[in-house]
Amino acid sequence: MQAALLYAGEGAMLTAFDALYLHGMRSVLPTADAIHVLTPRNSRAWGHAVLRLERTDRLPKPALRRGFHVAPLERAAVDAIRRTHSIPDTKAILEEVSHYVGIQALRAELAMAPRKGTTLARKLLGDSPARQLELAVMDRRPASVPQARTPLPIG
Repeated sequence: MQAALLYAGEGAMLTAFDALYLHGMRSVLPTADAIHVLTPRNSRAWGHAVLRLERTDRLPKPALRRGFHVAPLERAAVDAIRRTHSIPDTKAILEEVSHYVGIQALRAELAMAPRKGTTLARKLLGDSPARQLELAVMDRRPASVPQARTPLPIG
């Protein structure tokens, strides 16, 4: 992993499954798949079979975990979710990470992430377009519960 970061250059950081593992998340293990690295848009490095290099204009401030620069927990979770198509894995990642950063942080990160690969997570977090429409309609509906009346004093 250190070789991947050195190759990717300044500002690079681990993300997805490797970063979640380094953050101490128990719902995931590092995969034998390619190491996923975030790097600045202007990086000249190229991905290889064992290195998935993702250039981004939205490079977060890295955290240092076990000597490696890693993406913040919510970003690593969203990047991992974008790579898995497993409902149980997606649920496990969201459940564990939400205990540390909260659902709002995950929703905010999802809102900024590419839509590809995030549909399931958006549905699980109640952030799907259908859910947004439902909430908007609920907000406009008048309250069906009558206001409590204050009893008048007798006498």
